[in-house]
Amino acid sequence: MKRNTVLIISLIMVVNAWSQMINPIEKKIGKLHISIDPRIELLSTIQIISNYKNINRSSAYSKEITDYFKPYSSHSAVIMTDELETKNRFMLASPVQFILNFSSLPELKQHTDYPQNLIKRVGSKEKLDNYRDAIVLFAKESDFEKFWKSHEPFYNKVLDLTSSEIAGVDLVKIVEDYFKEEQNSYNIIISTVAYGSYAYKIADSNNKYDVYSCNVTRDFKNDIPYIKRELLLRNATHEFSHSFVDYLTAKYAKRVSESETLFTPIKIPMEQQSNGTWSSCVNEHIVRAINIRIHELNWGEELSQKMLNDEKANQFIYIEPVLNKLKEFETARSKSNITFSEFYPKFLDMFDSLKIEYQKTLGTTDLPDKNKNILKTQTQ
Repeated sequence: MKRNTVLIISLIMVVNAWSQMINPIEKKIGKLHISIDPRIELLSTIQIISNYKNINRSSAYSKEITDYFKPYSSHSAVIMTDELETKNRFMLASPVQFILNFSSLPELKQHTDYPQNLIKRVGSKEKLDNYRDAIVLFAKESDFEKFWKSHEPFYNKVLDLTSSEIAGVDLVKIVEDYFKEEQNSYNIIISTVAYGSYAYKIADSNNKYDVYSCNVTRDFKNDIPYIKRELLLRNATHEFSHSFVDYLTAKYAKRVSESETLFTPIKIPMEQQSNGTWSSCVNEHIVRAINIRIHELNWGEELSQKMLNDEKANQFIYIEPVLNKLKEFETARSKSNITFSEFYPKFLDMFDSLKIEYQKTLGTTDLPDKNKNILKTQTQ
């Protein structure tokens, strides 16, 4: 308790002494916001000088971070980062989702309740509060603002190269037209040091979401990292689609659970891809199929076929029946202006039918043949 009291007193002094807001480097393309966000950069900075595993320490930018912030490698924020990863598996998407619950630096004022999955992961809300307080102190004591400002030209180049990849593409309109629904805001955040792409959504008072797709650079042009068009569109469309799909799966949780036996033949490969429940598996099948359809309708069959082959190789064995059901939705949407939410129960009917087919195969032992039998309705 004494340690927490000292931390809070120090934090009050820090905020009073350091009040200039640090805003993202940002561009707008229609309703789409694409940015490099100081909250994410600060989080990555702490991860780089800690023992955090899932971070890129090999780039020139990462080495500049290490050189500048090395004197603070014993800071409480760094120690907590290591503890949360090793003891609570607070890593990958979890820290990103955590930091997006706060306002801009320097305050990092909490504007959204922590998701229950984050609280459950670390054990208590207080532990997350303490981590936030330590991050604020780290930013002040290390003069993160000075580092950020000295790298603004670099951030602008990364942003310019990445945003130019989707010039002329109104991604938000494409997504909203497909679902016949809309969200509050759509945000792509670029990171040059993270591993993987992560999504998050924050509900507003109208039960719509601020949707985030956090993406990592993988290519270079004149030594500047950026995200190529294909990867950017594929990741962002996928993550934005989750905001329209996931809450429906939760809404119809009982119906979804009735087809849970379909999880059995793909349980191991799904768990290896962080889809450890049937509901998350349903979400991923539908979202990935939607991504394929949006790409085919807007950017051609060659790319969408490649995406389909990737999903089948990753054992999303129900992807083709879902694609067929999406084509039914597209026809109904054109005829009657039906929304995706209104159509969603028909996906559950489809999974129920697949369950019946699967139950007929339980007497067989050859899994590949079993999968073929499960899916025989996809061509009917």
